[in-house]
Amino acid sequence: MESWVAKDRSGSVWAPEVAVRSDGSYLLYFTAHAAAPYNVQCIGAALATSPKGPFHSVGNQPLVCHPHEVSIDPDAFTDTDGSQYLLYSSGRGSATIWAQQVSRDGLTPIGDRRALINADRPEEGNIVEAPAMVRHGTE
Repeated sequence: MESWVAKDRSGSVWAPEVAVRSDGSYLLYFTAHAAAPYNVQCIGAALATSPKGPFHSVGNQPLVCHPHEVSIDPDAFTDTDGSQYLLYSSGRGSATIWAQQVSRDGLTPIGDRRALINADRPEEGNIVEAPAMVRHGTE
């Protein structure tokens, strides 16, 4: 288990996303409750040579973690130019779906995250979750 995951919450790992990397290995993004100083749900990463695992943790810190908001529901997206993105839902009180560009290996954030969708309608109950992205059409 990742060293940043709260030990008393180790069973609270969920919302996995497995993506194949350009080198043929597999990247698992997951949500877990982080220990102090975070104390919120964050997104971590693990690697394997097979989509079935076993997956081995990457790093001693979460990949995405914001101290005053939960970060959940990771989803990987690769654009036609090979650019990699991590989509996720985050917020406290009102959720937003974010796109964060990551390095080609999927493990290092590049630049600032960008808001894609905000929970801004009454019927959403301040919740937007489970992002997914597909490319439509060609350029």
